[in-house]
Amino acid sequence: MPGKPHPFSSLTLVLPTYNRPSYFARQMAYFATWDTLPALIIADSSEPTIQKANAEQLLTLCSSAQVDHRQYEQTISPSQKIADSVAQVKTDFFLMVPDDDFFFPSALEEGVSFLQTHPDYVVVHGETVTFTSDPQTGALTSVPYRQESAVESDTAVRLWRYLNNYFPIFYSIQRTEVYQRVLKKDLPPFHDLFFPELLFAIAIVLEGCVGKLTVPYSMRQSSIRQAPSRISL
Repeated sequence: MPGKPHPFSSLTLVLPTYNRPSYFARQMAYFATWDTLPALIIADSSEPTIQKANAEQLLTLCSSAQVDHRQYEQTISPSQKIADSVAQVKTDFFLMVPDDDFFFPSALEEGVSFLQTHPDYVVVHGETVTFTSDPQTGALTSVPYRQESAVESDTAVRLWRYLNNYFPIFYSIQRTEVYQRVLKKDLPPFHDLFFPELLFAIAIVLEGCVGKLTVPYSMRQSSIRQAPSRISL
């Protein structure tokens, strides 16, 4: 009798990157420690030499990893790149993974299982912290990063509560079908991520509930100006 499919068989990680090879290499080194890796889409708009270096880093992953390294022109806007890469997702769920964030695989497994058993929820995340590291000692300093839930059954009440206690859901586990449907809405193009992030969050919260698990979910490096840290998770 076949066993139950692993939750990661229903999850794709979408990793946008742009001219940050050291961060990308660190992320691949972290992925290489996972026992099981979900399907991976790399949305890479780096310059050609860095795209080549990133491709070499992907070879460090296990041979069974499902990797789609999508190479874009440097001039593409972040929102266009993300829209195109998410449109390629074939699994039921996906997660946007910045190259300076670390997600705990056990939390992702739990998040996928949660969405599979709670059809009225469209998004789920967990406890997150931001961190900085001492450049001399490598010691970490972390602070909580606010992630909440929005679970009201009344759509208007849920959206009102969400907007009055706004928190990003861009890096939460998402239902692919919902997000791809939102992508098809006639939204104007933007050359930054902040306003599209808000618009998409509103559209997604209108579709269903936002859940929060009480488990460690992710760590975010707090400043892109800081060199990638050597850390052990």
